Amino acid sequence: MRNVKGAPSLRTAKAVTLVVLLAVIATSCPQSRSGSRCTTRFGQDATYVLICERGRWTRGPSKATVAQLMLVTLQQRNAPARPDPTLDQLVVTPETPDAGYLRTLFGNGWSDPDRNGCDTRADVLIATSQQSTTRSASCTVQAGWWVSGYDGYSTPDPSELDIDHVVALGEAWRSGANTWTSERRAAYYQDTSNLLAVTAATNRSKGDRDPASWQPPNRAYWCTFTAIYISTKAKWQLAVDPAEHAALLNMRTGC
Repeated sequence: MRNVKGAPSLRTAKAVTLVVLLAVIATSCPQSRSGSRCTTRFGQDATYVLICERGRWTRGPSKATVAQLMLVTLQQRNAPARPDPTLDQLVVTPETPDAGYLRTLFGNGWSDPDRNGCDTRADVLIATSQQSTTRSASCTVQAGWWVSGYDGYSTPDPSELDIDHVVALGEAWRSGANTWTSERRAAYYQDTSNLLAVTAATNRSKGDRDPASWQPPNRAYWCTFTAIYISTKAKWQLAVDPAEHAALLNMRTGC
């Protein structure tokens, strides 16, 4: 499914997407069945939203999930805004230079720190999938349903997704991680509370930039993005520079 706009980090984006789908179902969405031929983008059967993929209907989210996430959306819209208490607790200071930074100083890629048989990439994909995932015997995630909060893009194909460090490794290095032990940096790399499944394009656009120079194109996701960003900085005792602090404060307006 293209360009249709689990944690709580993706819940709002999922809900918005599925509300749109439900609106389509309620109006002109054709009745069909999974696997049959299709020409229009959306369809439905008794249980699922159907998406036209390569001329065949494939299953999207269940209608029960759509209804549940509609309720979540309404509850979130009616909830009183709460200021994030940690932004003012962060140390504001100029960043240190990039000198000495190498990505490999944070380890050699995804591992399985909780020893559950799945590496961290798989853990994030499983936790944030809208529906049950299909996995190989070695826990490679093969299919599910994801919403990239950065741009609202939805897909059943995990190969379209990168796992992004919300506070990027280079940004962490410039904010204090340059003084850490290798063990602490490796733990940071695998910290799922700082990880999101997002489109490869937005992940690479972001790079290691902070909010002073990069914000998610999907403005509806700013509150979630900044909440994760600020809590990660606080959790790992990382500093923010003045421009970064100002950008976060601006992005938090209305949250």
